[in-house]
Amino acid sequence: QSQMCIRDSSTTSDMITEVLNNEEIPHYAKSDWASSALNTSGNVLIDNIVRIFIPKLYEKKTIEALIGIDY
Repeated sequence: QSQMCIRDSSTTSDMITEVLNNEEIPHYAKSDWASSALNTSGNVLIDNIVRIFIPKLYEKKTIEALIGIDY
């Protein structure tokens, strides 16, 4: 599995997951434990991290789909 980490931006992770959905790339997004446990939004916490997991077979397609997005 490949993994992307996105810091301090739930908007960026939402945008990336939307692109992955549109390209039909399987993925799983997981935010850090603090925002889940404390029930806060990602933009409030410093060093909030969203991890997006992608099967290794889709790594090249994912990179091509995300060119131009600053993450």
